[in-house]
Amino acid sequence: MTSSVCRCGGFTLIELMLVLMILVALGAFTLPRFTDSIQRARLNASADKLRLEFDRTRLQAMKSGQIQMFRCSLDTNSFTLQPWITGGEAASAGATIVTAGGTLAQVDENGMMTQVAMENLGTQKTLEQDVTFASCLVASDMRSFSIGQQAGGLTEAAAMTSVILFYPDGSSSTAEVILSNKRGDLRAISLRGLTGSSRVTVAQNLPTQVQPE
Repeated sequence: MTSSVCRCGGFTLIELMLVLMILVALGAFTLPRFTDSIQRARLNASADKLRLEFDRTRLQAMKSGQIQMFRCSLDTNSFTLQPWITGGEAASAGATIVTAGGTLAQVDENGMMTQVAMENLGTQKTLEQDVTFASCLVASDMRSFSIGQQAGGLTEAAAMTSVILFYPDGSSSTAEVILSNKRGDLRAISLRGLTGSSRVTVAQNLPTQVQPE
């Protein structure tokens, strides 16, 4: 009577090494593509987020009857939204005004005023991780130049070229903001001044100027 021997074993060391080498090669090939996809997704999400912030800020200007301001820091992912305070705004709900006593106050729906500290005046926000502001170009126009002169003379008026304004009538500065990721991909958020409408496009390079409407 003969007996059969079952040779049921696992993988040999050489076979395991070959599988490991294949996995490493596949990882080296697919990881950069996966990373690129994540970076592009973050860039697209940041562009959409900024477009929505522009829309919200435009509506806030229309609701409060007060000019709203956007300012960003180049080569960072931070930006600030705040009301443009000159002391002569109408006291509509949501507006921030300077009281007779010289303090800042915000008007609520009932017409009551709540004091606001200067450090709490603006809202600072950020884009997605590894996405930064590469450019912020604002077309100069007489309206923004005049506002800057009223606020602080020629120095402030010149600085208005880096500030986007949203007006109570629904219009805005004509501007284009460019976002970039680590790969160098660019997304442009354009604002049409006459209507205050915004849109996101793929940018090929950094613009040098924005033409006024």
